[in-house]
Amino acid sequence: MAKKDMDNSDLELAKDEIDILKISQHPNIVKIYDVFDTIDYIYIVMERTVIIDALKSTAFNEPINVRGWVRSRRGNKQVNFIALNDGSTIKNIQIVVDLAKFPEETLKPVTTGSCISATGILVPSQGAGQAVEIQLTDLEVYGTADPDQYPLQKKGLSMEYLRTIAHLRPRTNTFGAVFRIRHN
Repeated sequence: MAKKDMDNSDLELAKDEIDILKISQHPNIVKIYDVFDTIDYIYIVMERTVIIDALKSTAFNEPINVRGWVRSRRGNKQVNFIALNDGSTIKNIQIVVDLAKFPEETLKPVTTGSCISATGILVPSQGAGQAVEIQLTDLEVYGTADPDQYPLQKKGLSMEYLRTIAHLRPRTNTFGAVFRIRHN
C-alpha cells in the first residue's frame, strides 16, 4: 500500500485492519504472516506463493513469500544467489541476498538441501535465464542439510544410486517431473 495515497486517518484505519487480520483465524480470510512498514509503503506478506506461480507473476515490487528446498547457493562478497525449488515446477526461482543486510552466520545453514522460507520483494530479473527474482528481506531456515552428507548435489545421479536414497527421489528433476505429470 502506498502511504502517499493515504491521509493520517486512512493510515490508522489500514493499520487497525492489518492488526485485526493478523489475529483472524478463518478459512475464508487470508492469513497475514508479516508486515513491513517503510517510509513510502506498507508491505503485507499474506500467504505462501507456489514457485510456479511466482515465476509467472508480473506483480513487481510486491511482497512475496516462497518456501522450498535450496538447490544451490553461490555468490561473492556483496551478494549471494539462492536457487529455490518447491517441486511445483522443474525451474528454480532465484533469491537475491544482499550480504550487507544478512550476516554470514544467518546464511551459513543455507546449503544445498536446506529447507527455507524466503520473504522478499518480487522484481524483474537483471540476469538472463529467468523473468523474475526475489530481493530477500527475511529468511527462516526450517531444516538444514550437511553438505558433506547430502547426496543430491549438482551432478547426475544414476537410477541405481537413487534407489538407495528413496526418501530423497522426489527432490530430483527426473522424479519431480514424473510426479508432476501424474498429478496433472
